[in-house]
Amino acid sequence: MKPDNIDRLTKLEELRAAGVLTDAEFAEEKRKLLSAGSTRWPLIIGAGVLGIAALLVIGAWLVPGQWSTSVAPPHPTTPHPTTPQPVLTPPAPVATTPPLAPAERLARAFEAATSHRRPFVQTVEGEAFTITPVRIVDLPFGPALIATLEMKDGCHACTGFLSVYYLAEDQGKTVVRAAYPEAVSGWGWGAGPSDWDITNRFTANPAIYASGGYTGQGVTELGATITELRPEGPITSDLIGTGYSDAGAISDDNPRKACELEGRIANVVRDKGFDVIVTGSVNRTEHYGKRQGKFVPANKQDWGLPCGG
Repeated sequence: MKPDNIDRLTKLEELRAAGVLTDAEFAEEKRKLLSAGSTRWPLIIGAGVLGIAALLVIGAWLVPGQWSTSVAPPHPTTPHPTTPQPVLTPPAPVATTPPLAPAERLARAFEAATSHRRPFVQTVEGEAFTITPVRIVDLPFGPALIATLEMKDGCHACTGFLSVYYLAEDQGKTVVRAAYPEAVSGWGWGAGPSDWDITNRFTANPAIYASGGYTGQGVTELGATITELRPEGPITSDLIGTGYSDAGAISDDNPRKACELEGRIANVVRDKGFDVIVTGSVNRTEHYGKRQGKFVPANKQDWGLPCGG
């Protein structure tokens, strides 16, 4: 065998080892080489070179990290810098005090005003008075406690009162801002006003409209007062006459016609004034206007002798 044939045979063995040629193809090419010499060898070598090149391309295609049909994962991108956003911290819950039952609220207010939670007896200028909580009124500037101050064994000319205490309430605690123990006067026998209510009819601030009367020596007089609950303190009107009768004073020795009158409030202009329409034994109109913070009559009438002497 020629030396060049030996080299060619060696190439064929390398192609077979590389998988380019099968055993059958190798045997056929070897037979042709030995029988035909070198006439077809260039073709065989060319085919071998092409086979090796194809094998390298296929191998590179399949090796991870080289050319591949799979889609390469996207490269991580660096986010654009942004302005840091403040972290919002929710506010801490505010502790709230549940509303008190009306009876407990009244008891606490009375305790703040008098150091007692229930009615009690107190000596004032040698006289025994019973102090009793009545109600709480919510005014525009804060709550107010109303209590009665009444003499236990009152005399005919003795009077009781409605007491008013301005309060402050905060987180279940009650304190007294101002006290007015004799805010509204009663009508005699040591009693406070028995017929009263809170009204917005007459004044800019809520007011206590209290009415009542007394009888002495056969003469009955009825009247009313308007006590405005102002932020600086209560202020009470002059007495407003609403009724009169001296029928009980008529006797056989004094046979005269009774003087009987009735006064009715009308024509109210809030925070300005009103009229009292008087009918009965005499007929007239009395006008009340607001002066220095309280209602006073424009022309003072004598309700002691309303029908004349």
